Amino acid sequence: MSSCSKSNSLISNVKFLSNSVSGNLFLPTTSVFKFFNFWLLDQKFEKIKNSNVLFYRKEVCSSKIPLLKYAIIDFEGDPTTLVGITIANQIFQLYVKDLLHQAEFFNLILELLFILRDFYLFSFSNYEQRVIQGILESLGVFSSEKYLFVRNLKIINLQKFSFEALIPALYSINKDVYNDPLLRDSKKVNLHFKQGHYDLILDHNRSCLLSILKIVKYRYLKEVLI
Repeated sequence: MSSCSKSNSLISNVKFLSNSVSGNLFLPTTSVFKFFNFWLLDQKFEKIKNSNVLFYRKEVCSSKIPLLKYAIIDFEGDPTTLVGITIANQIFQLYVKDLLHQAEFFNLILELLFILRDFYLFSFSNYEQRVIQGILESLGVFSSEKYLFVRNLKIINLQKFSFEALIPALYSINKDVYNDPLLRDSKKVNLHFKQGHYDLILDHNRSCLLSILKIVKYRYLKEVLI
């Protein structure tokens, strides 16, 4: 069995990141890229469980980009109910099933961003930057010195122009979009959330992340960094 077909972990937790930011979350490698200690992450989630914020990790068949510490971030829902992040060949997804727990979810996102503060962060819209600023305002911590790094956080928008759609962007570099159960219609996320179709939203988010990764590898790096 290949490493890409290993079983996924579905674990719930809220308190982990705030208790372990100072821990050894990265493993040094021979390149400048540092990988998450995925085993340690799973162990932390196993120790502190509750049903408020759910955690899902999936290993995917995608080659990493050498010599670059990068992560791709993508939010789902309005209001936000899920965040997906791609690091190397791993996808992390955090989400809530009840908006009553949104504050816990938002605090967890801020702790996750602290861990990623020295990464190159990519998205395929300005939406992610706006969501993060909105999280600070929602929690009433926009002016807090503790979260100064979040206010200064810059996410690289991979769109060439406003409202560029992901499918045409992929076609422009002769790449296909990953299978998406929502057929690239993000407006359906809220409806599926209300109906409890969380697996569909998770699959949609993974499709977005993997498709954006193609844009990073085959368009952004070629046109900007190389």
